[in-house]
Amino acid sequence: DVVVPPAKNALHDGLHVDVLRAFPVTVDVDGKVRTVRTVETSADELAKQLHLGKLTAVRNDPGRLAAGATVVFRTRVSGSLTIDNQKVTFDSPSRTVDELLQSYNVKLVGDDYATPSPDTVLHDGDQVEVVRVGADISQVTRPIPFDTVQQDDPTLPIGQTRVMQDGKDGTMTVTYRQRIENGTKGDRQVVSEVPTVEPVPKIIGNGTYANPRWDELAQCESGGRWNTVDSGPDGYDGGLGIYRGTWRAFGGTEFAPNAGLATREQQIIVGQRIYDKLGWDPWGCANNVLHWSQWSM
Repeated sequence: DVVVPPAKNALHDGLHVDVLRAFPVTVDVDGKVRTVRTVETSADELAKQLHLGKLTAVRNDPGRLAAGATVVFRTRVSGSLTIDNQKVTFDSPSRTVDELLQSYNVKLVGDDYATPSPDTVLHDGDQVEVVRVGADISQVTRPIPFDTVQQDDPTLPIGQTRVMQDGKDGTMTVTYRQRIENGTKGDRQVVSEVPTVEPVPKIIGNGTYANPRWDELAQCESGGRWNTVDSGPDGYDGGLGIYRGTWRAFGGTEFAPNAGLATREQQIIVGQRIYDKLGWDPWGCANNVLHWSQWSM
């Protein structure tokens, strides 16, 4: 369990205290499964709690974590994959050959086989090959649309954006396998989808620079936990402890239903709106601890 702000903080008038109850999630790290208790709401934050290395990645997409969720982590492995007349280099969060083949939507049909076998545990430098047996193989290509990625840009003020990299489509090679029985071609099915040219993402830089006082305020109000969500229909959420009625009144719902579900930057945008109209009065920390009443932003 976690107390927000931390238990060591001194009490003062207007302070709002949250007790975050830990909940159980199932964690699979490279095939070792166990149950852990956490207050974190994202797989990335859970990985930090578990002190997993930088090479460890989330294999599934669990979304916002809650009791009973399952998170699968895998250490990234690199090597080469030869499949359907193509050889690609992989760097994949896969533990076994079978998990690697799943990442490329590879199906072994009939007498098809893979070397090493699908249950083999992968290691860096491994060479995996898929062999097709007794079928007619054909291929087509299609574009892979590039993604637009949001990236923090500490050189830009919050609320501003800029294009840091233009996007470019990639190429996907789709392989079909068609049965031949007594000279007659049967059904055709997709047996692999391999990105032969990776797309280049478009990167949008989102400004994250803000007056340092907002982070100081968040440290006092919530221990710097920007994802805090209070229990009950009306509470004080996010790093700045913004009351839900105030969040709605100052346009916060354009970002999220409450402050704890918005980003740090979105919370500061709404916080600035509140400050512009009411000053520091809504925050007990600013008036009772940080003594900012006479300061302007």
